[in-house]
Amino acid sequence: MKTPYPPKYKWIVESEAIADLWRDHIDNGPQPDKRHQRYPLFLLDPAKLSLDVDSDTDLIVYDKKTKQLVMVILRNFTDHPELLSAMGDIIKANVEHRKSMRVCIIQSIYFIISHHFFQLADPGKIVQVGISAGARSKPSLDWVKNILKKHSDDFVDDLDRKTAHAFSLLWMLIRRRLPDKLSDDLVTWMAETGIYRMNKEAVRGFWENSATGEIELDIGGNSFDFQWAELAPPSGAMAANYSR
Repeated sequence: MKTPYPPKYKWIVESEAIADLWRDHIDNGPQPDKRHQRYPLFLLDPAKLSLDVDSDTDLIVYDKKTKQLVMVILRNFTDHPELLSAMGDIIKANVEHRKSMRVCIIQSIYFIISHHFFQLADPGKIVQVGISAGARSKPSLDWVKNILKKHSDDFVDDLDRKTAHAFSLLWMLIRRRLPDKLSDDLVTWMAETGIYRMNKEAVRGFWENSATGEIELDIGGNSFDFQWAELAPPSGAMAANYSR
C-alpha cells in the first residue's frame, strides 16, 4: 500500500452515529495538555482496508519482500478467567501502591535533543516494577524504589514477589505462544550480559543469580508452584486505564 490507510493522527470512527456521539468532545472537550493539537474525526471506509481481522482470528503478518515479521494478533492469550482475575488483582495492587512513571519521547533534530513529557494527558497510571536503572543523574541497577506510602518490609516484599512471579508466568507464555523472533534478541542479551532476572532476592545478594527459579501463584484460591520456571526479564511495567 503506497498510501497508508487509515491515515495517522486521526480519531477513527466506523459510523456517522459514533462520530456524532464523540464530535463535541473531540472538537471542544477540555485538553489536559494544550501543547497537543486536536486530532479530527475520520470516517473509515472498510473497502480501502487491505485486511480486516475479525475478533476470533489469530494472525501473523510478514513483509512480502523482506520476509520480516511485522505484526502478531493473538486472541485469548491465556483463555483462563481465573488466571486473568489473579493477574488483575496484582496489577491493581501495584498501581495503587507505586508511583507512576513519566513517559518521555526523545526527539533529535539537527543534533538538538528535546525531551517531551506527556504526563498531563495520560488518563491512567503506569508503574515500573522489577529492576530500575536509577536516576539519569545517578544511574545504578537496583530493585525499583517507588512505593508511595510507608509500608512494612513484609508488605513490600510480598508485593514484589507476587509481581515477579506474575511476570515470570507471562514470560513463559510469551516464549511458548509467540514466534521466537519476538524474544530472541532479549534472550540473547540476557545470556550475554548475565543481567539479573526479575528476582529481588538475587538482586539483593540473598540468592544466586539464575535464569530459572521457583515461582508460586494463587489462582482461583488454589496455590500453584512451578519448579525451574524461567524467570522474567529484569524490568517491566503495569498499568491501569493507560492509553498513551
